[in-house]
Amino acid sequence: MADSNMYLYDDLKKNVLSISGVNDMLNRIKYMMIRAEEIKDDMEERMKKYNNFLYLFFLAPNNPESDACVMDLASNLGLEMEEHTVKTEDGYILQVHRIPGDGPPVLLQHGLMCTSACWLTSGDQSLAYLLSKAGYDVWMGNIRGNRYGSEHESLETDQSDFWRFTFHHFGKYDIPAIIDKVLSVSKYEKLNYIGHSMGSTSALVTASTSQRIVPKLNVVVLLAPVAAGQTVPENIRKLASLHRHQRMVFEWMGITYLPPKVPYLKSVTARPLFPLVSDMIFKMCAGFIDGYTGEENIIQYLPSTVSLYTVLHFSQNINERRFGAYDWGSREENLEHYNEPLPPQYILERLTAPTAVFTATHDTLSPPSELEIYEKQLPNLVEAREVELSHLGFLWGQHAKDRVYKPILDLFRTYPMTA
Repeated sequence: MADSNMYLYDDLKKNVLSISGVNDMLNRIKYMMIRAEEIKDDMEERMKKYNNFLYLFFLAPNNPESDACVMDLASNLGLEMEEHTVKTEDGYILQVHRIPGDGPPVLLQHGLMCTSACWLTSGDQSLAYLLSKAGYDVWMGNIRGNRYGSEHESLETDQSDFWRFTFHHFGKYDIPAIIDKVLSVSKYEKLNYIGHSMGSTSALVTASTSQRIVPKLNVVVLLAPVAAGQTVPENIRKLASLHRHQRMVFEWMGITYLPPKVPYLKSVTARPLFPLVSDMIFKMCAGFIDGYTGEENIIQYLPSTVSLYTVLHFSQNINERRFGAYDWGSREENLEHYNEPLPPQYILERLTAPTAVFTATHDTLSPPSELEIYEKQLPNLVEAREVELSHLGFLWGQHAKDRVYKPILDLFRTYPMTA
């Protein structure tokens, strides 16, 4: 149709009309005809997309139920994986995952609302994959309350007492139990430790509360540790200051873990369009400033559950500009958790193993300004580095491999281990 219109126009211009003013008018008409065809094609393409979205949202059958797990991620990358059971001193039962290797053991500990899977969700750009290919015996820990830590010798997850823990318990009980398991299986006397966010925080708690573990640490790498809390932006501190009110409201609602169960949520997450929308929202909210390497349907693996009190613990520390145990609000409950009426402060000076701290330029939870505090308080700080990433960029940033992972491998080579 468009071609025939153009032929008609050219014939009219050549044989009938030669007046310049009329030619100008015809040129405008020709342009409008071309644009009309382009707009029509564009509208047809848009309608196809809208119809497809409407079909996916309302008419398409639900996605089949899947139980995507860290084992699937390893298998997709051609990696062998083992699952080991760890029981903590206070009765929690954790599953930790191992990619066997002939080299020294390295333990990766995830952050808030994550699991061991987060270390493999960037495909062959993932830290666990790169460590495995470099010959290390790679272990990925989990903590009480997440998908792989939902068992207890006497408590069930629908009991509120199951969830009365904070990251204090991760550092005092979970991490030591996992480290003992790793060394028992690997037959090494020490291991390298890498923590991200809460995984770094937990390591500092371990060093402060379980000093028998410190000699078992060869090198400790803290990625975006949320501990000092001295220079967190004021808007975050204002939100953190509401922690007492938040606790009161959530407990009144009977919510003891996050994210809480939402009725009929599966009917939404099963829709074919959900992975696309959730991934888009995740990338938009997570602040990736240099590209994104995560799995397309990463929502299959996170967020995982965490106790309400773990989140409140972070808020309390940020609000009070301190790094200490959670104040449960009563002398009796503090005694139950700490054998002290007041929550103890954590002592960073007890982490005497060679330690490296990485902070991200675009991180408001663990800003680079906190490096000065770690430089003063960590007695064996061998590297303090600011990198151009965001908080979650340590896991899924496009340049994490070059800016973080390669320097970590170089650091490990500086401190070799033998069985």
